[in-house]
Amino acid sequence: MARRHLLVFTLGASLAACGSGDAPPPPNSARCITTCDASFALGGGGRPPVGIDGGAVTEAGIDATADGRATTVSGTLRLFRDLPPGNSVPMSVGGWTVATLPLFVPVDAGAADADVDADVVAPADAGFDALTALTGPLGDFTLPGVPDRQTLPGETATGYWLLATSPAMGRISSLFTVRSTADLALETVTDDTARTVLSAAGLVQADDRAMIAVFVRQSTTRDALPVQGVNVEADGQSSASLYDGISGMEISETGTGRLGFALLPNVPVPASGDGLVSVSADRAARPYAVRVRRGTLSWMLIVSI
Repeated sequence: MARRHLLVFTLGASLAACGSGDAPPPPNSARCITTCDASFALGGGGRPPVGIDGGAVTEAGIDATADGRATTVSGTLRLFRDLPPGNSVPMSVGGWTVATLPLFVPVDAGAADADVDADVVAPADAGFDALTALTGPLGDFTLPGVPDRQTLPGETATGYWLLATSPAMGRISSLFTVRSTADLALETVTDDTARTVLSAAGLVQADDRAMIAVFVRQSTTRDALPVQGVNVEADGQSSASLYDGISGMEISETGTGRLGFALLPNVPVPASGDGLVSVSADRAARPYAVRVRRGTLSWMLIVSI
């Protein structure tokens, strides 16, 4: 059986919808932000810098030398109980391997996928010297170094990718897009959880394709509110999109529910097995380029209004 991989992009976002009938907007209407600051360092649970000392920024999750040079990056890996994502379980994630992945490298613009408007390609993993760490009993980990960063495809923010692999052979690997090295709080689901949700909707995920999980939010800020009624689709997707509903994930013509969550099954993967796919959503300013791998579940954030 082909090894299954899952890709997860995590963020700490509110689960209350703004202006919905199920969840009225909060008293502070300033939280309903309708613009996207793509340069804001958010992703993988990352937060903005939390301290300033003599002009130098100190970030949680980073160990540094006396002169301020970062030496390691730390974080925590947790599991969502179910999809759509809600509560997470801090246990049962010990012994996972967390490792960095190769960055994208430039190619000729003419060879790029015009749909995602990005002249980048993911190199093969062979020969790549990854930073690796094992998670502790509570999912805690520390990478023995600081990952290389680059400008993320289609964005002004920089970031990198982490791959978390289950100790159970043939089970699950999760790929995280990380925009900040601070306070990493990575969250994923098991392979069984993802496939159970698809099976309940009458869908089967092909091992040679990818899945994409999407948070639809009003902005990239950490507490940005979910957006309802948004239809999301990836180029070449061969199965219907699933959206959060009253009873769980469901196929719906009205798009996202009060949690602003979508799951896109059976998304094509470039011939190399690793590359970019274009994802579009209602009321979003542009298509989004998301990294996908064969047999993976890629998590991403889309800004809509």
